[in-house]
Amino acid sequence: DNASPDTVLNRFEKLTPAVQSSYYGQQLRKRIELIRSLQPGQPAPDFTVTTFDGEEMSLKDFSGKLLLIYHWSFCPGSIQLSPQIGEIYKTYAGDQFAVLGITPLNREMIREAIDETADNEKIFDGTLVKPVYEVMLNHPWPDAHRTTGNNKQLIRNYGIGGYPYW
Repeated sequence: DNASPDTVLNRFEKLTPAVQSSYYGQQLRKRIELIRSLQPGQPAPDFTVTTFDGEEMSLKDFSGKLLLIYHWSFCPGSIQLSPQIGEIYKTYAGDQFAVLGITPLNREMIREAIDETADNEKIFDGTLVKPVYEVMLNHPWPDAHRTTGNNKQLIRNYGIGGYPYW
């Protein structure tokens, strides 16, 4: 169901102490607390990331802006979403809106994918893959590798994992 984090925590606290203190119980409690901390009205968790260009950016750099943290990769979801995120960025980027990309990829991996992808390769919806990879290589917003420097902090603090969808 779509229970609120407080409802889930209430249900969790009704479990036996043995279940709550088990490894999985502890992991579930951490996840519930993370979700509670990310609810509207809560302060955004701080982070510092190192971008592909070696620039350090933190939450403070986006102060006063709506920030879209775009977790992307080579999955079909990202291939479909990338052009849409680009349009949103072109339309709204400025004093009130910004995008920060976070990815398990780096520029070399993207270049290699471009070189190895056939010009006519498509995903299931008919989207040509190579042009999207080329856009991914040249995002107009900063991108950061998931595990460079302190970048894991962003992944942990915002509960980022998996892919947009498959």
